Amino acid sequence: MRVLLAHTEYRERGGEDTVVAADEALLRSAGHEVIRFTRTNPTAASEAVPTLLRSVWNRRAADDLVREIERTQPDVVHIHNTWFALSAAAIPAAAATSPVVVTAHNYRTACLNSYHFRDGSICDDCVGRSTMRGVVRGCYRGSVGQSAVAHVALSTSRRRGAWNRAHVVLALTEFSAERLAIAGVDRPRITVRPNWVGEFNGALSTSPGTEVLAIGRATEEKGFAGLIGAWRRATPEGLTLSVVGDGPALDELTALARGEPSISVLGRIPRDEVLSRMASARALIVPSKWYEGMPMVMLEAMSAGLPVIAEDQPGMAPLRAVGDDLIVQDLTGAGWTAASELLMSSGRLELAGETARSVWRDEHSPEAGLRTLTQAYEDARFRFERGE
Repeated sequence: MRVLLAHTEYRERGGEDTVVAADEALLRSAGHEVIRFTRTNPTAASEAVPTLLRSVWNRRAADDLVREIERTQPDVVHIHNTWFALSAAAIPAAAATSPVVVTAHNYRTACLNSYHFRDGSICDDCVGRSTMRGVVRGCYRGSVGQSAVAHVALSTSRRRGAWNRAHVVLALTEFSAERLAIAGVDRPRITVRPNWVGEFNGALSTSPGTEVLAIGRATEEKGFAGLIGAWRRATPEGLTLSVVGDGPALDELTALARGEPSISVLGRIPRDEVLSRMASARALIVPSKWYEGMPMVMLEAMSAGLPVIAEDQPGMAPLRAVGDDLIVQDLTGAGWTAASELLMSSGRLELAGETARSVWRDEHSPEAGLRTLTQAYEDARFRFERGE
């Protein structure tokens, strides 16, 4: 097939950008032709403000996309992030002439900041309601003005039924599919397609080591501060904790770990070193406090046969197939005792690692990713031909 991938890149490269690039490479490796239609959100205020204002319904960007469709004649258009340089106007514009698939990588159809996270905890206040609450609270970038623009953009896309013009809407989890439906997306259009990762590029360990890893961007919602606190209160005997990743909370995490020899806050380290540590680690802990989409680092660990212990959040669904005991309620609080016991159980961790690799192979490998993606494209073409 000839596939046109439309995506607005984030100002700071993140997980969604990685997923889009991986899907592109996956399609090319299978012999499909891929055309990229990319927009980038500006960083300079002089450019960002007018672009944000146009995000309510950006006809100019939508027209540019239509011209690219007319020029390249793709079999299917796959739209990823539309916020904010592309806008939701791109969906009905593309769907008028081509089969369209849209991936919902986050929760922006119902939440101005797309996280459902505010003031240190999950916030569902706008679910099934107007997002005006988010405007009053300045949920988008801490600004009432920018939140107002985001609210108008979301309200406009809902009123015009933009997402319901897509022929297939891809959600990462059943939870995400439910949230999309609550936000007004027709349930029959929604298909759950989990994230995938490639074969682990490193030498796999044959037995649990002593290093426990926590990998991700150093931000409040990732829960690393709570993990460090729990570890200091009850340190698993003979184990060390390494927190890997850069971000605005890095200095705070470093301060919290100071004086505890079993905790290392490493910040950003080379990719090769991350893989080396994953290959020999005892476990990966994912203490996220928000509704993760589906963490790529969790899937990478599963592909490496590295056991994962995670907070009970919807995005951790792949771990259910490995073992319910690996998903812990209040991981960094009352649940830390159960998590610590797991970390000390070598036999359970070895079994979890073996099972995780099997689940990755069946559901989150490149083969599984290509199968679910091409099926979504075929479904979109079928619906387009039937005028659905």
